[in-house]
Amino acid sequence: TVYQLFGEATELQQLAVHLRAAISNLRSAQLSELFDFAGRLIRHLSITLGKEFTLDRSGQANRLDRTILTALVDPFIHIVRNCCDHGIELPSERLAAGKPKAGRIQLDAQVLKGVIRIVVQDDGRGLSRSSLLRAAQVAGLDVSENMRDEDVWQLIFLPGISTAAALTQVSGRGVGMDVVRRTVMALGGSVGISSSPGAG
Repeated sequence: TVYQLFGEATELQQLAVHLRAAISNLRSAQLSELFDFAGRLIRHLSITLGKEFTLDRSGQANRLDRTILTALVDPFIHIVRNCCDHGIELPSERLAAGKPKAGRIQLDAQVLKGVIRIVVQDDGRGLSRSSLLRAAQVAGLDVSENMRDEDVWQLIFLPGISTAAALTQVSGRGVGMDVVRRTVMALGGSVGISSSPGAG
């Protein structure tokens, strides 16, 4: 009868939903895999750079397609490395600025309407507006002192632009943030940046 067919169709649909969920669980992984790796990296960089860090994590139980998670490893690690190397000051500099000796890095993941949002934040020195504009001018770009802060911060994503005073063993000059944005955009995502001088 029509009722029997409707019941069978509903049951079949429910089975399909359960099957998709099971497959999704096999194909997905918790963001804790990424965040845990960042924790190990930060501990290593603390020794390498002679700095102290604290790490706060939230949202690491959220799941992400394993293929996307794997693709995000390099850009994510590059951003965390930049926080440690370029963003967060040496303990003596932090104390002189009235900050805690240990720099703070926060990792947060949120799912909003089916979209994952990952935030990496530090309480370091922040981006230098003047250094970015100077680097862009040296690279031959048409920039102005009147540019909005939001537009100046975007310069960090251009190839060859860096505010690092010198090469280090941890992160190379002018390499990386353009690749970070390109990788994330290839996955259908976007990258944003905000900065406050002296605050991260």
